Amino acid sequence: MEYIKTQLQLKQAATLPYSGVYSGISYTVRTTGIVSLYRGLIPTLLGSMPKAGIRFGGNASFRDVLRNKDDGIVSIGATLLAGTLAGMSEAVMAVTPIETVKTKCIEMNKSFVSGLRDRTKGFVSCGFLSIKL
Repeated sequence: MEYIKTQLQLKQAATLPYSGVYSGISYTVRTTGIVSLYRGLIPTLLGSMPKAGIRFGGNASFRDVLRNKDDGIVSIGATLLAGTLAGMSEAVMAVTPIETVKTKCIEMNKSFVSGLRDRTKGFVSCGFLSIKL
């Protein structure tokens, strides 16, 4: 499903041989096999772990910093700010790089590992990938 959704987002409707999700699934299975439906699944699954870790760990850390020093209570406003900062951290450090690599792998119709190898030449260039695109 991720493959079909990304194809529909990347291409103009006139250039695709299908017009929606169901016709896209049928076309993809007929032309490239059922395995193509799973393109983009590995980075999505692998990306869930660091995203959750950054979000929940960041929220706990920000709440500790924003905790009232006198009584140890975190106000509603501080809780909202901690959640906002944790979400922003998650977006910058995990969501953007992972989604960029996933989308490029689907666009190139390559597996995650071979697409990552083709798009990046090491860990440092992987970090700059989202900036270049």
